[in-house]
Amino acid sequence: MQILIVLIALAVLIAVLRVLRDKKIGRIATLIAVAVHFALIMYFAFLSRGIKEISGFRFALPPPFVQAIIRGWFGTVAIRSLLNLLMFVPLGYLVPLIIDHYSNERSYSKPKSKPPIKFIFIILIGLGVSLSIETAQYFFRCGVFEIDDLVKNTLGAAVGWFLYCLFNSIQLRKEKSTD
Repeated sequence: MQILIVLIALAVLIAVLRVLRDKKIGRIATLIAVAVHFALIMYFAFLSRGIKEISGFRFALPPPFVQAIIRGWFGTVAIRSLLNLLMFVPLGYLVPLIIDHYSNERSYSKPKSKPPIKFIFIILIGLGVSLSIETAQYFFRCGVFEIDDLVKNTLGAAVGWFLYCLFNSIQLRKEKSTD
């Protein structure tokens, strides 16, 4: 339940960032959002679990979340899988927003016709962050290295990137219609 509340709060923050897009305070708010998101990921990945005697490497085919969908079972596995995916949506949204904020060749105040970062880079960033977390969980014995978590987290980053592109294109259309 805690993670769901946090994700809702991040969604509200992202909506506020869209409103503050053309204001200087938007840059500061974006950096705060990144710091909060990073702290929450660290908390849920490490601090909320503690050191356990059980650690290891888990690779299941099909992954547990796919098994849950096939069986029509939407219990704990399905909910945890969905939350794992949602946890990385802000990453996929915030990375292009930061690049958009701080890129020298672009005007910050207007939406761009192309996202400031390509889809493949968001996939690699999401995979890299997730791989780092899973590896640290394995070595610090505060979780199990799960391949399906890599997939879910990377998909979450991709969803965030698509949301960034969607909101950006909506804003572009609005500005074109008012011109």
